[in-house]
Amino acid sequence: MSSSLQRDPPPPTTSPAQPTATAHPTPPAASLPWAPLALVALVILAFAPTLGFGFVYDDRWTLLDNPVVRSPANLWRLWGAEFARAGVPDAARPIMLATEIVDWASWGPRPRGFHLQNLIWHAVVVIAWWALLRRLGLGALAFAAAALFAVHPLVVEPVATINYREDLLAAAFLLAGLHALIADDGSRGSRAGRWFLAGLATAIAAFAKESASTAPLLALAAALTVAVGARPQRGASEPTTRPRLIRVTDTGVLLFAVGVAILWRWWAVGQAGAVSATAEIPEAHRDLAFFVPRAAITFLTGLAQFFVPLGNAPEYPDLASGS
Repeated sequence: MSSSLQRDPPPPTTSPAQPTATAHPTPPAASLPWAPLALVALVILAFAPTLGFGFVYDDRWTLLDNPVVRSPANLWRLWGAEFARAGVPDAARPIMLATEIVDWASWGPRPRGFHLQNLIWHAVVVIAWWALLRRLGLGALAFAAAALFAVHPLVVEPVATINYREDLLAAAFLLAGLHALIADDGSRGSRAGRWFLAGLATAIAAFAKESASTAPLLALAAALTVAVGARPQRGASEPTTRPRLIRVTDTGVLLFAVGVAILWRWWAVGQAGAVSATAEIPEAHRDLAFFVPRAAITFLTGLAQFFVPLGNAPEYPDLASGS
């Protein structure tokens, strides 16, 4: 009787394990699916009392004493030079004035509805700010920054005063333009589509307030932030996220958009930064040797007050007197 010994086949020869590409999921802290609701709750908690406010500060002469806002037919006439050259308040900011016309058509001379729109725009800005920071790879820090912005004393003026809504509008559409440019890998939108959306949003922001002309500079700042955030983490061969960098040509789109608003304002008003043809510009503001340093000091003071909110006041210093 013969028998054969059956041996198990030797294990296959294997080469050393090759490193495989692994996905880098977004950390749970960076996702924060409840963040938008929490931010809206903060906005409501801080600014719901404004719904009981009346017309304050400039609201009286720009709204109650302004017959232009009482007729929806004036929406189309805002884009001509008639109102701006006649000295209609804020006629050189047609987007902002258009929202007030809509308010008057909806609520009449009852301020609650006007304040409600301000509250909504502030919530939109806060969420857009959080979303942008999150896309730049800041994770949970994005929520902390947006939460601070939601309740910061420096935002009280544009939220509580109806006529200062232009700041909220400019911020909301400016952030929308940056969102359109910063697209993650795999975005379905074509470059032309992103350019169109970014240019349109930025133009709307610039027609809401001339300060939105800073959009190209903000785009460059965002590009630098994305570049830093896309670097590989220590010990990782690939970056956690790869947001698309803003190109120089992207910035050109924003330059074109704000240029359109600047040229329109120059045509309608005769100046790039005036809100109407009859706006009074203090003589000190025409002296660049005086005004530029003062503007720099004011900017740096506001920046410092963002981190240390002390010394805030409802009125501005008198630049004309140099005080």
